[in-house]
Amino acid sequence: MLVDHRGEWLPGTVLWEYQDTGRRRALVRFETAAGLVIRQLRWVDELRPFGRIIELPLVDPRQLQE
Repeated sequence: MLVDHRGEWLPGTVLWEYQDTGRRRALVRFETAAGLVIRQLRWVDELRPFGRIIELPLVDPRQLQE
């Protein structure tokens, strides 16, 4: 995903998504040109798809113990 950070679109990774009051939110991780790693909650509709997108299924940790 591309994330708008102070007017510059930076590549980022969606770490987690959830529904909030009918609108999707995402925890996004991205890095600035200075090397600062930022994790922010963003509205999904404010992000731009970019590159390869891989969706992983949710896993119940209790199933891993079996």
